Amino acid sequence: GYTAILASADGVDNNASKPTAAQYAAIGVTGMDSAPEVSLLGDVLDVKSSAAVDSVAEVQALADAAAAVVAAAGAGSAPTLAQLQALGITGVTADNLAAVQAAIAATADDGTGVDTLGELQTVVTTAATAAANALAVIAAYDGSNTAPSLTDYSAAAVTGVSAANLGAINSAVA
Repeated sequence: GYTAILASADGVDNNASKPTAAQYAAIGVTGMDSAPEVSLLGDVLDVKSSAAVDSVAEVQALADAAAAVVAAAGAGSAPTLAQLQALGITGVTADNLAAVQAAIAATADDGTGVDTLGELQTVVTTAATAAANALAVIAAYDGSNTAPSLTDYSAAAVTGVSAANLGAINSAVA
């Protein structure tokens, strides 16, 4: 079990052979009970150094983070900022976390839209960029230029804005 995990964690994104759910279970790692979870964790391990995964606790923390991402694609709780960062995801901050979490939730419910590090990073980058662009539109609104739309508020993860109150919200922003 552990030999496969350490062999995969070579610090190089070379698509090394991914450990199996059984290999994770053999060392006491729990929660790897779906193919998308095992796939994402395998991708994460592939770019980690062996020193980063040389204890069961370290592998379990990454397994928990991978499971949180896959669960969030369905109806589960969203991954935390710390979990996303532990997986090696870049571009996610406290300011755009809600938008990133919403984007993960909008992927395929079975987790196949975020079952590789590349797919997850693309979802995060797209959401973070959209959130930044939307926040720029909202922040620049002064009442005389283009008003923020429902899409802008949604991309910025601002909740409670509807067609019924958009005008009032924009008036308050200006």
